[in-house]
Amino acid sequence: MNQISFTFSDTMAGYVNAYDKAADALTLKLSDGREFTVNLKSNTYGWIANNLEEPRQWCDPGQIRAMLTPGRYMFIYGIFYPERGGFTYEAQYVVFVGRTTALCRKE
Repeated sequence: MNQISFTFSDTMAGYVNAYDKAADALTLKLSDGREFTVNLKSNTYGWIANNLEEPRQWCDPGQIRAMLTPGRYMFIYGIFYPERGGFTYEAQYVVFVGRTTALCRKE
């Protein structure tokens, strides 16, 4: 496996598998089956996807965490930080595809 030896940012899209409130982290499963641990920060912000002519619907930190339910599809932009033997991924912002999981695929 290639070692990540530099910091970089990227966007991931996938389904929430679980949210650990104590660690303030979620597990995101991508469409290719890979799973990533995503660490939230106190200043992670988010919104619900909107059309260009519509106003943005911002989510406060409490709403973000309440919406991290299994099966919810979302986009996360964050930064990969290299560590010994791997990396950490910290979310800068999140975008939900809807207010509920009704629009999300059930696995």
